[in-house]
Amino acid sequence: MFAPDINTTKDQLTTLFNEIRGVSAYSIGVQDTLIGTLPEEPDWIPAVRSEMKILSKAGSNWILNYSTSWADILTAFANYGADFAAFSEEIKKNRHTLTNKQIIELLSALSNELGNCASKTKKGLDALTSFENQFTAVFPTLNSSINSGWEELSEEEAEMIAIAEAITHLQDEISSLQSKIDSSSISGGKTFVQTNVKIAYSILTATGEVAVPYLSIVTLAYTIGKTFYDIISDTDKINEDLIKIGNLQMKASEEAQAAAATKSIIQYLYNIEIQFLSLKKHGTGLMIMWKDEKSKIDEAINAINAGADPTSFLDILTMSIANKNWDALLKYTQQILNIHREYGPVVNLKTN
Repeated sequence: MFAPDINTTKDQLTTLFNEIRGVSAYSIGVQDTLIGTLPEEPDWIPAVRSEMKILSKAGSNWILNYSTSWADILTAFANYGADFAAFSEEIKKNRHTLTNKQIIELLSALSNELGNCASKTKKGLDALTSFENQFTAVFPTLNSSINSGWEELSEEEAEMIAIAEAITHLQDEISSLQSKIDSSSISGGKTFVQTNVKIAYSILTATGEVAVPYLSIVTLAYTIGKTFYDIISDTDKINEDLIKIGNLQMKASEEAQAAAATKSIIQYLYNIEIQFLSLKKHGTGLMIMWKDEKSKIDEAINAINAGADPTSFLDILTMSIANKNWDALLKYTQQILNIHREYGPVVNLKTN
């Protein structure tokens, strides 16, 4: 049949949508992540602050530019879907009167458009994945800066590990409470609620009586049907995590608290590599799909040129089914492009 497996293609598109959404959320997060100044600041903190500015710039570049490339990938389905619908209608009406030459001309036009779709998808994917290095290039120096602070406080390693793990658990808990956005959600036209979640981490002074603002991390939470505020209001898990972090801080020095909080950022930042890996994988899957569809058309052209009767081709006999598949994919990509978002109230979480 002159069409791909509809479920596989939808899954690839949905995964791409989610990974691009993830990189966008990450980009907003790194732009809004702030590292404050401590009264007595160790040398490694200014270095980390400078490196985070580089990440912030990368995030800004992504937000400004990604949408054009993503739209190019999606609109390829609209372009080919329209061409295939016209071809299907022509074959349906005139299959027994069209000459072999005319059918080959129609098929050749489809083959050319499939080649354009593959090229367009590759160009869009290359543009999207080219941003990865802007994010990851700073990781080695950022990691080195944080590790230098960690090493200076080796006698408090157990306390720092406990705090860092608790902060990471909080971030994981926030992620787990978000709604899954799958193809059925998108096809159903559901409205997604986007919420800025701000985690403010303060350093407890030696007396434990004063909390000095140090680190502010912003993440985006996506939910369906409820705001993220409503969801966390129905669970004690987030509050339990915040209390645990506060209790652990009381056992560590001010600098150790700062090192632990900053270290916890690294694991969060490295998630971008996983997202780009998935983006490449499923984007490449779409490119292969376009090339495979082109191969089907080219094989039919070669067979007709070799003397085969096109009116007996199964692929041509099933044109109406293939057309329904392409029409469904066209509509699905339009739903992705026109997805409706609402914005929930900002959620502020404080560790103490």
